[in-house]
Amino acid sequence: MDRVTDIISNGDVTTAIFHSDDHQEFNLLRRAALGYIQTWAVFCVTFHVNITAKKEDALAQRLGMLIIDNEAFERDYLHLVKNDRYIVRVDIKGGDDVEFTTNDIELPWRDVTPIMPLLPGHHLVCDLHIKRFDAQGHHIKHCPLATFAPIPVPEGSDGFGIRMMGIGMLSGEEILKRALDKMVVAAQDKSDNIFMKIAVPPKYRIQM
Repeated sequence: MDRVTDIISNGDVTTAIFHSDDHQEFNLLRRAALGYIQTWAVFCVTFHVNITAKKEDALAQRLGMLIIDNEAFERDYLHLVKNDRYIVRVDIKGGDDVEFTTNDIELPWRDVTPIMPLLPGHHLVCDLHIKRFDAQGHHIKHCPLATFAPIPVPEGSDGFGIRMMGIGMLSGEEILKRALDKMVVAAQDKSDNIFMKIAVPPKYRIQM
């Protein structure tokens, strides 16, 4: 982390300085942060009972986009992962003023999020499969950031200023640490096409 300094976090917003004089290297760090950090999210949902107002596909999509606090998950649940996935059972019945929320699912969520009301007679039993992927190779829901942009650095400093906004999966410092580790992987991206050619700094081409 010696190449990234002056890390300041305020809620989901983090600023820092990346010490480099190469625009291509800054862009590589940005690509690594947005596309190549692996995070835990709901991979799929297996339904056993669904007597509710929502169809399975709509409910699975809703559950699939919920944000897991990845640092808490890795601290408290990683030892329970088997065959690269963690499965958590949901079994909840409806009633008067019953709201199905993330509090009813035993996982470390970023926020308490309402999912849907459950009326008398409603019953939901399903399994959430939690897996780890990155946004580039799987789905944008695995991206831990909303934005990653350059900002001016203070006078007398070298490098590129960074301002990024997380979504609650990882702390800003942890995102930067993992992005630095993924820069070589991001440099191997073969996404060149007739509309775009990815510029890779020379020192990373040697490692490809």
